[in-house]
Amino acid sequence: MIVLGFLLRFSAAVYLNQGSLAKETLVTDGPYAFIRNPGYFGNILILTGMVIAGGGLLPHLLWITVIYFSFQYIGITRYEENLLEAKFGDKYELYTELVPRFYPRLSPYPGREQLKGNFGAALKQEKNGLIILLILVILFCLRWYLIKF
Repeated sequence: MIVLGFLLRFSAAVYLNQGSLAKETLVTDGPYAFIRNPGYFGNILILTGMVIAGGGLLPHLLWITVIYFSFQYIGITRYEENLLEAKFGDKYELYTELVPRFYPRLSPYPGREQLKGNFGAALKQEKNGLIILLILVILFCLRWYLIKF
């Protein structure tokens, strides 16, 4: 779940570096063809995976995590959506009608515009996430090794 969340965040960064807010292009390709907020959804998957992997206070911590992110991301996405609607108008409104905010659709958005992602910029942007992911993998392997022996 952690790796899947990170991959979703990373793929969102590859396409978002085209810049819906910074440039004149509404990003509707890549993961944005399936979900409007793939980076936030990736964060939720990462944290949920960490809670599950951590065990212990799992049921309580998982609910706290879900509730916290729900409130945090609802406010953030509403603000961002207002900016995008002001900038792209009807084009963005149609996109929001067909692409869910927080859960992926099964087929890609039919009106998506093909964009060339920027892998290098995404790698630079997500560098800290890669380091954390590597540390987590090492810690889980170490934990598995120590428990086994």
